[in-house]
Amino acid sequence: MAEVTEEPTATPVPPTPTPLRRPTLPPTWTPTHTPTELPAQPTATPQPVTSSNADVDPRLADCLQFGPDYSRNPTTVVVGNPVTVYWKPAGGGVFYYEVVLRDLNGNELDLSRRMPSSRQYTFSQNLFQFNQVYTWSVTPYNSRAEPICPTRTSELRASLR
Repeated sequence: MAEVTEEPTATPVPPTPTPLRRPTLPPTWTPTHTPTELPAQPTATPQPVTSSNADVDPRLADCLQFGPDYSRNPTTVVVGNPVTVYWKPAGGGVFYYEVVLRDLNGNELDLSRRMPSSRQYTFSQNLFQFNQVYTWSVTPYNSRAEPICPTRTSELRASLR
């Protein structure tokens, strides 16, 4: 009888994935002990720069002094008490001032339009909560309801005393 021999069968080998090649990094800087020459510096003496109100854009000249009157404004408000804020006037044709109080999330809590002769506003005592920070801003407007100067902002912090 003839012997039957089994021939080994080849197990299929899955193809090897091609490895990803990263690009070659640029060469790194290597410090040397050899000093390098600096380019020649100009020998002229620089002229001092002076600033005066004459340099200010004439359209904004009316805004130089405008803004919160920090010498009169409180930085803290006692919860349960009203607080009055003051600002320095803008020059030019101010028709009214707009005063806005916001919480730190930007929510508007109070808005008032004041006559140009009035440069103060009192926020109600029920607007403030303990340990919260508020911003108030003031903007001057002309008779066409256009802002004359950039809005100026200040902060108030509510406390218990």
